[in-house]
Amino acid sequence: MECSNCKENIVIPDSTNITICSKNIAVKQGDSYICNACYEASMLFCDISEPKKQKKEVVKIKVKTEPAKSKFMCVKCKESYEGKMCDKCKTSNPMFIRKPKKSKKKRR
Repeated sequence: MECSNCKENIVIPDSTNITICSKNIAVKQGDSYICNACYEASMLFCDISEPKKQKKEVVKIKVKTEPAKSKFMCVKCKESYEGKMCDKCKTSNPMFIRKPKKSKKKRR
């Protein structure tokens, strides 16, 4: 039997033939048989990728939102207030006080 592309002698593998050169193995393509080398060359150039699906663009509506203002309880007068300082007694919120960073001692 011959390859339909390159006219090389090919063998259909079965249990009777024990040793066969790998390029002489017949591969069925459509109605005809081709050799393994021609089959690998055709698979190299064929387009096997799937068609890409177009993504639907979702339009997101941006809504302006104001940040929620937190209310704090004053430590001294127990009144609720917004911001950094109590409106009634003018004490600052202890959570907003910046503490100095600890410095490392230099070694010599």
